[in-house]
Amino acid sequence: MEKLGLYNIGYENNGLMIMPPMALILVGLIIWAHRSKNKELCE
Repeated sequence: MEKLGLYNIGYENNGLMIMPPMALILVGLIIWAHRSKNKELCE
């Protein structure tokens, strides 16, 4: 985030990427992306 300069425009790190709720969000996104690529996995 520092390399992108987002701290200059008001971004504050909230630590969400190291918290358990973010793990659920990431797993959900991975499952969604995998199912969208492989249509035969959908019921």
